[in-house]
Amino acid sequence: MVRFRLVVCGVSPVIVRTLTVPMSASLQVLHEALLVVFDWSGECLHEFVIRGVGYSSEWLVDGIDTRTTTLGMLGLRLGERLVWRYDFLAGWVIDLRVEAARR
Repeated sequence: MVRFRLVVCGVSPVIVRTLTVPMSASLQVLHEALLVVFDWSGECLHEFVIRGVGYSSEWLVDGIDTRTTTLGMLGLRLGERLVWRYDFLAGWVIDLRVEAARR
């Protein structure tokens, strides 16, 4: 399991959530869970940025496929930061920090 602390960047007051997902979950599953957490529709383009590498399932966005990359494959460490960008026109950026990780 991986527990993330989610912070919406650039808004006041600060919006913080916590999300726990299995290590076996793909980045696409993480994306779908984030949509639920923030009550967003999923109609917009998205991208994860992890260690400077982009991950997306959208053909319009360059990057490694989120459907085939699992959290376990990433070797996440405590305190590590991931970024999820959603709806590029609105500019939503969510900071995900690893609070706990268990294989």
